[in-house]
Amino acid sequence: MLKKQIIRLAGSVLQSQVIGAKTRNFIESHQLTRAFPPKIDKRNELPFQILVYHRVLPAPDPFAIDAITTIDFERQVSALSASFRLITMDQLATELRAGMIGPNSVCITFDDGYRDNFEYAFPILKKYNAPATIFLASNFIGTKERIWHDDVLSALKYATRDRLEFAEAGIADYAIRTDEERSTVAFKLLLWLKQFSHQARDDYVAQLFERCRVKHAESTRLMLNWQEVRFMLKNGFAFGAHTKSHPILSRISDAEIESEIADSKSAIERAIDVPVSTFAYPNGKAGDFNETCKLALLKAGFTCAVTTLAGANSVSKDPFELHRTAPWDRDPKGFFSRMCFERFAG
Repeated sequence: MLKKQIIRLAGSVLQSQVIGAKTRNFIESHQLTRAFPPKIDKRNELPFQILVYHRVLPAPDPFAIDAITTIDFERQVSALSASFRLITMDQLATELRAGMIGPNSVCITFDDGYRDNFEYAFPILKKYNAPATIFLASNFIGTKERIWHDDVLSALKYATRDRLEFAEAGIADYAIRTDEERSTVAFKLLLWLKQFSHQARDDYVAQLFERCRVKHAESTRLMLNWQEVRFMLKNGFAFGAHTKSHPILSRISDAEIESEIADSKSAIERAIDVPVSTFAYPNGKAGDFNETCKLALLKAGFTCAVTTLAGANSVSKDPFELHRTAPWDRDPKGFFSRMCFERFAG
């Protein structure tokens, strides 16, 4: 079964004509080109879009990563459901393999698997009968553990001093008295930390807690649990993989890449008893993933992967480098206009 899926996928990947030599050699050496790739009729090559969210909260929070308020989120979902064909990433993957995407197609996706996706986003999406896909960082689901970027934000939020020096990151005696000052420093550190391997990064995060003199950090559960995941699954949501521990994949070894990708897939499948075929690269910018990642995804049985590179997509695009766009405008009219502009410009 898996081999048949890989053979079919190999044909569509080769047809994209944007893959690297390593992946192409793997496909050809395993004789995966025997399958007939879907024939793409350029007249039917309609643009489709994938939106990426992280957190949905009742009020603005300077210490929440890429958060949108429930009011703004509902405005966007209302506009989307009235004007576009909303589908899950699983449905999109099926249509990609067939070589034709339905008109006006849009996928709503969330990265990481935050608890507020269930508490606040899910009821709004259900209200408008809008499906969504959540990419899970599997090690954190059902635990009180936090992804490293949330640890950085937590360290600044609960710092017990009013100034911070972190010379390694170019932070020389910064004031951290107000939430605004603390948030500014936190996001500066986040950008700086992304350049390191996960071990070096974790060491710096541990130092940050010491330098901030954190005594009592927040201990409430930030991420989804498996019961919440299964409930949303029964109500039309889909789930993909986002690695185990959320490393930037290009910063780790080839063996670690394969483990992060394959093990996250198997962990989610065991928990929800449903095949997982879609993947989101952590951070997802240019340079955060590479051909080794795509090859590992192909080997593990994934059918497509999404980035955070902005723009619309088409069926002839590399299925392992699909673009996504963040929700730009808070005004629903502006949001709709930008959706249309990107669709026709892309």
